[in-house]
Amino acid sequence: MLSNQQKRDLTVDTMGSWALEGMKPEPDTLDRLRSFVIGAVTLDEAIDRAKTRYAAHR
Repeated sequence: MLSNQQKRDLTVDTMGSWALEGMKPEPDTLDRLRSFVIGAVTLDEAIDRAKTRYAAHR
């Protein structure tokens, strides 16, 4: 299991990669990331929610 600090570090790295590619996350995306980092949702829950959102927008 990842600590909150590890989750934060991984999230910062991911967002840095997005920035290098010119991508800017929407505020709701940042809220979902924040929920994961602080432990309000598990990784499995975050993945399930992302899959659900993706499927709804296809």
